[in-house]
Amino acid sequence: MLIPIAMTYESKKRQHRILQSKNFGLNKRKLTRVHLALAASLAFVVGVSFTVWQQQNYIDVSQQSLAHVYHEGPHALDANEDFSLQQVNAKLAQYGGHINEDVGQIYYANHCDFKGVKSLHLVMQGENGKVTVFVVPHKDGYKAKEKVSDGYLTAEAVELQHTSLVIVGENVHDVEQTRNKLAKRMTFSA
Repeated sequence: MLIPIAMTYESKKRQHRILQSKNFGLNKRKLTRVHLALAASLAFVVGVSFTVWQQQNYIDVSQQSLAHVYHEGPHALDANEDFSLQQVNAKLAQYGGHINEDVGQIYYANHCDFKGVKSLHLVMQGENGKVTVFVVPHKDGYKAKEKVSDGYLTAEAVELQHTSLVIVGENVHDVEQTRNKLAKRMTFSA
């Protein structure tokens, strides 16, 4: 009688091994699905993160110009120097620009750092007050909205071939007038 029990034990052992291998196969398939789901989720998160990161890298030069004027405070706006057209053209030449005829009094003309890009910062006389003008060379990730306002200052951008011209002022009429005057009298080489 010992023989049948041993056989029964061996057959149960064999049966258990077969079931284990089948269960292991099911677990392996489930595990593969879980790994695929995790990989797909990770790829999705990386894709969305990259898109969000890439959009955040764009700099709106119109909005940045408002921030620049506020950050600088009265330093440039209170300047009362009288730059000649030749002096301004010497600075503007570094950006491929040239003012062809008189544009009125220029109180301030200096290079500035515009979010890591060397730019030209001018303060000129508008009809009703001073107007700030930025000459910003194009850089990847820079874009300019045509017009932004925060209720106090207004910035208006003009997109040129290789440069953005951004005019900032308290008076909207001064900003528009300066934009039109510079569009007629300022040229940029390619």
